[in-house]
Amino acid sequence: MGQEPGAQPRHKFWDYYIKCVTAHGISAAKARWYVFRAEQYLYSTPRDSIVGHRKEDVIAYLDNVGREGQLEDWQFQQLVHSLEILFVEAAKIN
Repeated sequence: MGQEPGAQPRHKFWDYYIKCVTAHGISAAKARWYVFRAEQYLYSTPRDSIVGHRKEDVIAYLDNVGREGQLEDWQFQQLVHSLEILFVEAAKIN
């Protein structure tokens, strides 16, 4: 993916993402899991940039993960929340 929205270096983007996550009252320790969940999604889809992702990509991913049944309910909710923060706040994609 190289550069993220606004041509920020990757580490700066994830630093900003963590700020967005912690602004929701998520602890720093749990924020790492949000990054992990968001990265899992991003690596699972063949887009060059975060901006290129579509809501259909997110829906398909969540559908597949939900069908696998490997996540506890709270983990799936964490995944959904991590992606909401990723696209709505951090990347500002509506």
